[in-house]
Amino acid sequence: MQNLELKDIANAVLQIREQVPEADARTKERMLQDLAMLRELATSVLDAWMEVDDVIEETILEIGEVEQAGDLGQDDASSAEARSEAWSASRTESLLQGPVEIAQTWFDLSLKVDCALRRGLGYFDLRMFDEAAASLSEALDGQDNPAARIYLALSHLAAGRIDLAASHLAFARDAAADEMTLQAVLEVEVQLCAAKEDWHQAVHVLYELLSLDPHEVDVWYNLGICHLKLYEFAAAERCFAKAMRTETVDVEAILWRAMSLVLSGRVDEGRALLTHSEQMGEQLEQHALLRVVLYLSTQQMDLAEQTAGSVIMKYPNQAIGYELLALCRAVSHRPREAMIASKRALALRPEGSHALTLFGLTSYLLGDFSRAKAALEAAEKNGDASALTQIIRARIAALDGQTDEARRRLGQLAEHPGMYAKRLAILYRGMLHLREGESALANADFERAVHLGLPPSAIAVARAHVESEIEQSEMQLERS
Repeated sequence: MQNLELKDIANAVLQIREQVPEADARTKERMLQDLAMLRELATSVLDAWMEVDDVIEETILEIGEVEQAGDLGQDDASSAEARSEAWSASRTESLLQGPVEIAQTWFDLSLKVDCALRRGLGYFDLRMFDEAAASLSEALDGQDNPAARIYLALSHLAAGRIDLAASHLAFARDAAADEMTLQAVLEVEVQLCAAKEDWHQAVHVLYELLSLDPHEVDVWYNLGICHLKLYEFAAAERCFAKAMRTETVDVEAILWRAMSLVLSGRVDEGRALLTHSEQMGEQLEQHALLRVVLYLSTQQMDLAEQTAGSVIMKYPNQAIGYELLALCRAVSHRPREAMIASKRALALRPEGSHALTLFGLTSYLLGDFSRAKAALEAAEKNGDASALTQIIRARIAALDGQTDEARRRLGQLAEHPGMYAKRLAILYRGMLHLREGESALANADFERAVHLGLPPSAIAVARAHVESEIEQSEMQLERS
């Protein structure tokens, strides 16, 4: 029997979702208010269902023998059991990508425990993770079960309680009696490692998963992403190549493999693979950010802007297209045009970290250091601690005479695992030493920058730039 109230709520949400692509900022604000109201309504319906479910459970227990429930109608009991199995199976299948039959062994529990478990799974599916954790904990008090432990770990992880998630996952791992359960535990462990940003451990867990199934392309793909996070570009490329060995064309894996090739210095191979991806019949706006960065990295500026333009045409009221356009114009040394695009992105997403960072970058390129600093400070408060943000903040601090602040930021970046950030940080630190009259330290940094791959011509330009700044400063002092 269908719950008409919930169906009406679902239809209302679908109507709102259909209007999102064309909605302006004011309409989106109203949509968010409507969605909050609909969520409250759905929660009240769910709470009512939970109360009814509890009463049914208590009534059946009072009858004494569970078998006597057959007097209520054997057909109804059978259909209820079937619905219960389907409920459990759908969540198991979507989470673990395993066969439906797994639910029949995982969730064969007593009536009272099963009731708490079903509540927990219902809350989990509705993304009400605190309520899910409470119900799943109640189920575990009645009977321990590795599947319930896994969902409890996921609930705590989604709510940001990483230590609790790790604790329950360890219990589930110890209790795993078959390969399917172990695979489920390992998959959640990867999510746990990602939440901790422990990419080394994530690589270790992913290789454990490969020992169970060496041909699982999703594992190879995730392994490639982890190697990229560790700046291990050659290893990442090999993993994405493995992920591409499937009958289904995975354009995203192709693009990440192209990125790995470019980052490892094999630019021509990366460009060729990028060109190959364009022949897959996929729209340009799919994986747009990845495409734009690849086009810029392979000096295909026109295609980068074309991709950004296609995103703007398809999603005119979203910031992403204008952010990509601002990036293209900044890289193409057109800061005034980049500023126009970044302002449009900020208007659409005032608190967006990417929009703030791009606005800060273009302000810096235009010489408006105070505005650049304010934008980048706001981006950092939003959690954007990217190397680009740190480099610009360090440069602004150096130009403002905040030498200690500049040294601190550049010193941290000099140990950054990313080669691009490391080279720039060492170059700018050398320029700072030169400006402060520390010639020996400046020469040491310039030599290290060349050793890391910067051309000697870049060092010569940097030296000339600092000498020009010193000369201009001395002339201003003489005039005063």
